[in-house]
Amino acid sequence: MLAAVLMPLAAPSVRGEEAAAPPPPPAPPADQAGAAAGRQRTGKISGTVTDATRRVLAGLLVKLESRVDPGMLRVTCTDLKGQYRFKDLPPGLYDVHVEADGFGPGSKEQIDVRPPFQNIVDVVLARGAAGSAAARAPGAPGPGPAASTAAGSEGASGVDEAPVVVRGRFVNPGGEPELEVSVLLVPTEGGGLHQTFSADDGTFVIPDVAPGRYRVLVRSAGHVTIDLKSVDVHPVNGLNLSLALVDFPLNTRPRGTRPQEMPRPLPATLLPSPGAAPAPSPASPGQSPAAPDDPIVPPDDPRPAQEGAPGS
Repeated sequence: MLAAVLMPLAAPSVRGEEAAAPPPPPAPPADQAGAAAGRQRTGKISGTVTDATRRVLAGLLVKLESRVDPGMLRVTCTDLKGQYRFKDLPPGLYDVHVEADGFGPGSKEQIDVRPPFQNIVDVVLARGAAGSAAARAPGAPGPGPAASTAAGSEGASGVDEAPVVVRGRFVNPGGEPELEVSVLLVPTEGGGLHQTFSADDGTFVIPDVAPGRYRVLVRSAGHVTIDLKSVDVHPVNGLNLSLALVDFPLNTRPRGTRPQEMPRPLPATLLPSPGAAPAPSPASPGQSPAAPDDPIVPPDDPRPAQEGAPGS
């Protein structure tokens, strides 16, 4: 009888312990977990391009190549202050190359990007058309790690390389995607041309491209035509091109200054004919023009009149 009474009293305590146990936390959604795992801190590379006299150089092409990913290539231009910037860079080693007609090669190699720090890399160009990056002969090896890639569609063994994919993205100076941008790949050692246009999100894809060295022409309405004279398509990674377009025309006048005013030419009817004598100045009202050689004598002049003069 006593046991029958105690057992109902003990039963509620067991049920209370089960109810007090907290429920397990819900698992995070798969998309949020993937986004957190894929989030990565990035770094920046910026600097100024000048000549030997420290004069800033605006409107020059600046290329950024990755030593970790040989197929990555980013291109931008210097602004009115000669400055450039590359952002959202994964950790690794990078090379900066500047292309300019009339100047020697300008390069900064082995730049170690360690997020979240920013690397300040200034480039000084020396005048000399013979060694300029823009005047480099087609097929000549350029600086940086990409120069060691295949120079044509054949590898070192003489066997044709498998075709790869060339992709990229174009943005305007404000960082927004630019559509209908024409990109043309011209092989430097012969072969077929490749051309396509960017989509609404600014991206483009060119499949079945033979590895090798190409000349890349980028054209867009309202922007400066960009001519990359030597770009290597990697036999394994292909090419991933990110390019910031430049508004056309490029205004090199410093901000806040007025344009120089030039004198307007006179109409042809107002210009004197060659060899003509200058026109005499008009006489004042009430005064008759006098002969050049006759003296002018006031009416109250006490001097006698000259002999032979009228009225003497």
